[in-house]
Amino acid sequence: MMLTTLTRFRPASITAVALLLALSSTPLVQAQTSACDSQTNARLDFLETRLEAGRTHATWWWRGWLGVFSVGAVAQSVRAGLEDHASDRADMLFSVGKSLLGVADLTLRPHATRHGADAARAIPTDSAENCARRLAAAEQALTQAAKEAEVRYSWTRHLTSLALNLGAAVLVSEVWDDRRTGWTSFAISEASAEAHIWSHPWRAEDDLEKYHERFDGAPTAAIDTQWQLAAGPGGLEVRWEF
Repeated sequence: MMLTTLTRFRPASITAVALLLALSSTPLVQAQTSACDSQTNARLDFLETRLEAGRTHATWWWRGWLGVFSVGAVAQSVRAGLEDHASDRADMLFSVGKSLLGVADLTLRPHATRHGADAARAIPTDSAENCARRLAAAEQALTQAAKEAEVRYSWTRHLTSLALNLGAAVLVSEVWDDRRTGWTSFAISEASAEAHIWSHPWRAEDDLEKYHERFDGAPTAAIDTQWQLAAGPGGLEVRWEF
């Protein structure tokens, strides 16, 4: 008599195995299709990682202040339309104007940090030329983000804000003869403007400095490393080459 043994695989087990194979094969495909040399890969990894790390803060900062300025412009417009007192109405209209300037600043300037590494990652790494283009795009994004972060120390920006708020306060105080409203509004507006400027995303400055220190200040041999994910007898292996 011949006995035949049948091994049954549960659907759940088959699904789990297929999922593991799919996940483990993805890095292999990516490693095979990248045409970038090891130094370019190291630079791209640094740049794109740092760009994405600053993205969340920049996005929330941008959305938060856009909301503050937008709500302020609408609310003060409604209040000005309902206000009978001339000095209060003038003060509210000045606030509307300053809020609209804030909205314009947020929407017209690029604010590169909130876009992370999108521009660079849109370029494939399937050729040496594209690798160079991707690296240039990543460097440009981080450089632009660092330049925008310098606004925190810009005397022009701080003095412009002070002049606008001071001018509105003087007009309300002297022309409409309402010093209390004028100077109270000045204090609130100036504090808000300074908070807006000093809270601007700043980490790109440090990231750009570290990038130059690591890659432009060190010999090539110090950074010319690469790794490879490959299938071995016992499973997946990570191989480092120096």
